[in-house]
Amino acid sequence: MYGITDVRALARQGKLAGGDEVKKRVLELPITLQDILDVAADNKEALEGNFGQQGYKMYGSAIQSAGVELEKDALGMGNTSAQVVAFDDEHSENELVYAITVSE
Repeated sequence: MYGITDVRALARQGKLAGGDEVKKRVLELPITLQDILDVAADNKEALEGNFGQQGYKMYGSAIQSAGVELEKDALGMGNTSAQVVAFDDEHSENELVYAITVSE
């Protein structure tokens, strides 16, 4: 979950390519993990600049794994996809982060 938190933090700081459109895409909910992966792929240089090449790969793998698990859960319940509908990370430096996902 913290990989998503860090991508969202960079969006808040205006460090992702695509300006306000990408910021809005990452911060507005609901969002799929695929959307976050797409933004991360489009911003590889910014993410590597903040987390290093290994950190970038680690976050991408972690977000992708979470997405695969959520999608498997959604399909197991007869649904087609899972979305993050709540994500409390604005104070992630001092507080725990939580997310709520739903299946459609």
